[in-house]
Amino acid sequence: MTQIHIFPEGKVNQPRMKISDGLMRFKWGVSQMVLRSEQPPVIIPMYLQGFDNVMPEDRTYLKFLPKLGKKITVSFGSPAGITHEVQGALQEWRKAGTPSFADPLDPEAAVRSRIAEILRNAVHNLGDSLK
Repeated sequence: MTQIHIFPEGKVNQPRMKISDGLMRFKWGVSQMVLRSEQPPVIIPMYLQGFDNVMPEDRTYLKFLPKLGKKITVSFGSPAGITHEVQGALQEWRKAGTPSFADPLDPEAAVRSRIAEILRNAVHNLGDSLK
């Protein structure tokens, strides 16, 4: 079994970025991996805290070096609900075929967006449960 850990925001999120609910929009690459997988993947949401203290964006000297002695917390959510929801979105999309409103140049855009939204909501909810 292959395991992959992805940062679907595309970078380390910094609380000082003033994003309304704490998470940036997830990139579609993670959705693309789900769409292209031969078997439905088991998705485990992960919430990472503390990276903004280890690698703050406002550091000025030796930006490539992390700050030592800072705490990082990694929390895992249940795979059951999110895996089921993503698989449901995939089945619904495959059953419906290409909807008439789909972009003819990118017919997968809607399902990629939906999967990214499901994943983002799961990570956001996991983070909220830790507060």
